[in-house]
Amino acid sequence: MGCSVAPNVTLDTTILVVGEQDPDKLRGKDKSSKHIKAEKLAQSGQGIRIIRESDFRAMVGMTEEDSVNA
Repeated sequence: MGCSVAPNVTLDTTILVVGEQDPDKLRGKDKSSKHIKAEKLAQSGQGIRIIRESDFRAMVGMTEEDSVNA
């Protein structure tokens, strides 16, 4: 399994990992702009999955402690 981390959601994005959101940074919204864009792309048929950070960790066999120590 391989991946690359990108600063933006694009047509090439296949997975968006969504962590805990800081309400102060969301400016009154409940989702980030990346999350909203990924949802729009998924609704238009783009093959993109939106998963929680905890689900991603489980998928790659990483614990919370692993990410803190990385």
